[in-house]
Amino acid sequence: MLKKKRKFFYVFLLPSFAGIMLFVILPFADVVKRSFTTAVTGQFNGIKNYQTIFHNQAFLLAVGNTLKFTLVCIPFLVLTGFVTALLLNQLESKGFVKSVYLFPLAMPTATVVMVWKMIFYKQGFLNLFLTRLLGWTGFWGEVHTDYLGSGAAFWVLVGSYIWKNLGYTVILWLAGLMGIPTEFYEAAKVDGANSLQRLWYITLPNLKGSLYTIVVLSFLNTITNEGMRMRNLIDDMLTLSSSDNQRFSINTKPVEMDTLLVDSYEAFQPLARQNKLSLSVSLPECSLPLCNCDKERISQVLSILLHNAISYTPAPGKINLSLDYSREHFYISVSDNGIGISDEDKKKIFDRFYRVEKARSAKEHFGLGLSIAYEIIKSHRGSLTVKDSPEGGALFIIDLPKSKHG
Repeated sequence: MLKKKRKFFYVFLLPSFAGIMLFVILPFADVVKRSFTTAVTGQFNGIKNYQTIFHNQAFLLAVGNTLKFTLVCIPFLVLTGFVTALLLNQLESKGFVKSVYLFPLAMPTATVVMVWKMIFYKQGFLNLFLTRLLGWTGFWGEVHTDYLGSGAAFWVLVGSYIWKNLGYTVILWLAGLMGIPTEFYEAAKVDGANSLQRLWYITLPNLKGSLYTIVVLSFLNTITNEGMRMRNLIDDMLTLSSSDNQRFSINTKPVEMDTLLVDSYEAFQPLARQNKLSLSVSLPECSLPLCNCDKERISQVLSILLHNAISYTPAPGKINLSLDYSREHFYISVSDNGIGISDEDKKKIFDRFYRVEKARSAKEHFGLGLSIAYEIIKSHRGSLTVKDSPEGGALFIIDLPKSKHG
């Protein structure tokens, strides 16, 4: 009988174990293996990748910011959620209130970004509210604090994290509170225990399981999000390191450029539509020759330029991807009618880790994308330039020779 139960137990666990092996352990092992190889060629290079990463100031700064963000956000989220749950637990109708707290989880990321920008921009709602309040009280005049372009940006990010994740934290705390038998509190009241004593000796001891679950989930959520950012940063740094060491592999072959642009257009159309932007593509009517280039690398450049255009063009904006051909050269342009780039910033826009201040200093951008795009086009014996678009935004132009050696 015991053997049958054990066999059933193993059969029951087998699908879960297979899933963990396939989707967690094997990918993690592959990442560990790839960490000892070059980013482009895949050749074994020992611990050179680790030496490159741990001697880079940008990486060390990102690690420090991630630790700071985690150490601040998780305790604050747990405490805020607990206090909110205690207050909500006193209400008779908790269902509707729980739905309201879960609302931020259902909001698209683009909508969350837009809302927080409207609040904390220089001309945002917060400054408008403070200006009217302080003007009414007579303390001082207008307020034009740039929260997203100063040291306050960290606390804006903390606030957005708390607001986004408070819902599930409150729900988990409420589930733990509602699981405590009311008889415990009634018996404590009979014994003369006050509210603080009941909280300390009954509520908190019975919520240890909920606390563990909430802390683990919050930690995993933070580490997952920050880990994705760190991974992108490391990949970008290793790619540029390969370029510096002249190990930047370019696999050229004949490519239909008009098809490549259409593929990029179709790939980014859903993201543009999600951000309420109009994305269009313009192609020559005449037939074009093939271009000897690295299709994957050029596609990577287009992805960087289109992603930047979508990130920095407010709705309802327009983005155009166009292709032209003249004198053995292909000319690809990405233009938008967004916030634009100043003349001073244009001089440094392709420098590594350079980010235009204020509106172009989003947390997910490290200032490496355009540097990578520049190096890729340079390796094709081409050029990547930027200027003002006729619509007032930015216009990036790729000059790509038909042949790499042409």
